Amino acid sequence: MNEIKLQPYNFPFWWYGPGLSVVWRWIKRHIGFRLRSTGFVLFVRHLGDPIYGDYTRSGRIISFFLRLCLLGFKLFWIGLNCLLLGLVLLLYILLPALIIIEIIYQIFPF
Repeated sequence: MNEIKLQPYNFPFWWYGPGLSVVWRWIKRHIGFRLRSTGFVLFVRHLGDPIYGDYTRSGRIISFFLRLCLLGFKLFWIGLNCLLLGLVLLLYILLPALIIIEIIYQIFPF
């Protein structure tokens, strides 16, 4: 296996190369898991089906609007989760720069 030995001179290349791809794959897996755990795709596919097999006109209308309301909550939950994962990715990208800035600030206080 092609193993990369981390040294101080090649650490930034690893952080923004293979390390970033590992984090990106983790985020994609997490979003896929969240979509499967909430049943979002399946829920959208069966949005027009009546609940409990009630095929009357009122049953179909109530079922549609109830599922639409539930879809809004699921969409909010998935959006919140994606926002948090986006913040994790942004933190991962900015973390080395923030650490270097803090080290410089500690050495040379302004």
